[in-house]
Amino acid sequence: MDASLVQARGAGGTICYGLLRSVTVHTLESADRWRLDAARSRYLDAVLARTGELADRLVTSERSATLRRIDHEMPHVRAAFGQVCSGEEVHRSTATTALEAAVALSDYWLGRHPAEGMEWLGRLIVAADPPAGLRAEAQIRRGHLAYWLTDFAAATDILTEARQIFVGLGDRLGEGRALRRLGAVAAATDDVVAARKLLEESIVRLDEAGVEVETGTSLLHLGSLLADMGVVAAALPAWSGPSLSRRQAATRWPGATPSPL
Repeated sequence: MDASLVQARGAGGTICYGLLRSVTVHTLESADRWRLDAARSRYLDAVLARTGELADRLVTSERSATLRRIDHEMPHVRAAFGQVCSGEEVHRSTATTALEAAVALSDYWLGRHPAEGMEWLGRLIVAADPPAGLRAEAQIRRGHLAYWLTDFAAATDILTEARQIFVGLGDRLGEGRALRRLGAVAAATDDVVAARKLLEESIVRLDEAGVEVETGTSLLHLGSLLADMGVVAAALPAWSGPSLSRRQAATRWPGATPSPL
């Protein structure tokens, strides 16, 4: 195989085949333009589909192996994202798919390349000009990466935009998540008063959305904040009952200031 025009390489139990570089260059130089465009389009579609498939595996028991596989395939992912952002003619639906793939890779960006992930999300938002809901979701993920990178000013601006979009859409779940992330940013910058208010507002919105697991997450954030503030007795209910409703939390936390319902 090594003496032929095709090379085989193994990684993680998977065999990958590729042409020698000289063959690749000759093909690119001699092929018709329409054939090249068609090949690039097929390549782009294949990489984006593969990226989405791998992103789905990040929330399974195959997470560790999937992270390594994405590491191995990142040159293709970067090439695909770069093609979408290059200014070349790319169908809007393809650009939207690329943005969806970048959003789905949020856990990967967070653990491996937060700055790169934040950059790709920003560039793909511009390239795709996505619907409001997808833009807000992408901005939430981008804002979290900015928070992770301790760029708190950028995180605040990005998350505030996401919140405003969710408000305009009437999406209480999205707004509640954005408020929670804004609360985390405020806490990280030692503005505990603002952090507490934002987290309490987050709980209200998530209660209205009726998603207990999200409400529980915000309750745990608020409980940790109250403990850091020294209001330990008020924090305990959050840790003992993470799915408490906002009204229950207000009743059981004498130190908390309820937000209007």
